[in-house]
Amino acid sequence: MGVTEISKKYIMADFKCNECGATRSLSKTTTVLREKEWVVKEAECTCKEGKYMDQIFDDSYNGMPSLIRTEESLTKN
Repeated sequence: MGVTEISKKYIMADFKCNECGATRSLSKTTTVLREKEWVVKEAECTCKEGKYMDQIFDDSYNGMPSLIRTEESLTKN
């Protein structure tokens, strides 16, 4: 596995600015409420203060992972 392949494995989300076209790949994100809108604070664009990039959803996006409960005490009967 090359360095590029390993680093892509840990990228959680890709973002793109609709105004300037800048892109950003983030491995950790923090969702915050800013001016009555939920945004990822690490995706703030440098082209304009208070402008946030939109997340890019492509074929590789799987959403939140599903957890399978394997311990007997955690299963619902």
